[in-house]
Amino acid sequence: MSTAYGFTTNLTISPGFNGTAGYISQLSFNNNGVFYRNGDFLSSSWNGWNKILMSDLSGNVNLEKLKVTDSFEFGNELDNTNSTFIIQGPNSPTGEASKRDIIFNFKNAGQSGIRAFRGDEWGTFLQLMTSQPGDATGIPRVRMHIDQYGKIGVGTVNPSSEFDVNGTIRAKEIKVESNNWADFVFKKGYKLPTLEEVEQHIDEKGTLPGVPSEKEVKANGVNVAETNALLLQKIEELTLYIIEMKKEINELKKR
Repeated sequence: MSTAYGFTTNLTISPGFNGTAGYISQLSFNNNGVFYRNGDFLSSSWNGWNKILMSDLSGNVNLEKLKVTDSFEFGNELDNTNSTFIIQGPNSPTGEASKRDIIFNFKNAGQSGIRAFRGDEWGTFLQLMTSQPGDATGIPRVRMHIDQYGKIGVGTVNPSSEFDVNGTIRAKEIKVESNNWADFVFKKGYKLPTLEEVEQHIDEKGTLPGVPSEKEVKANGVNVAETNALLLQKIEELTLYIIEMKKEINELKKR
């Protein structure tokens, strides 16, 4: 072989023949990388070559087909701040979706996995998958979905908000920030609706003034911060009504 970059010949490693039937494998090293194939030695029938590794002159390694049974490490322990591990997706034409999966298989227990895929047009997606008891082998379910705009879906693959959950959220504490609060009710100049106006609105709309209807809530949900501020506004208005009523009662007692 030449000592310069780019060998003039190939190196193929093949096991010896012991006279028994069965499949054997070969490894081939050449300019294009490292390849393997297997076949039936007795019939001289070989399957096609499969590329498993290619390394360019800069030391970048491309693993095309590799089965890891225990552990796989990469990177430089002295400086691992800029390491990159790339799984190349297929060069599918525009209008055709494509995907790449990393699957963790546990015998008789199901699978977990990470899926990266491209949609019909531009944009990439990322999914986390797990299987549960009773699921068919090899079909883990999508649990979390991140779309090309950064929107995250839990229990849904079509998130319409930055964080869309199709299910129940349980937490010790949730803090919702808001720029608007209802203290304006107690400021001078606030026009408190009369009870007659409130009554008329209830008769016509079936809700308190400013409060969304049941139909609107079912269709659009509720904004937690806005709803809390609105409820506080109604409580503060009710407080003003009670204060005014107390004054009227005291005046009646004086007569």
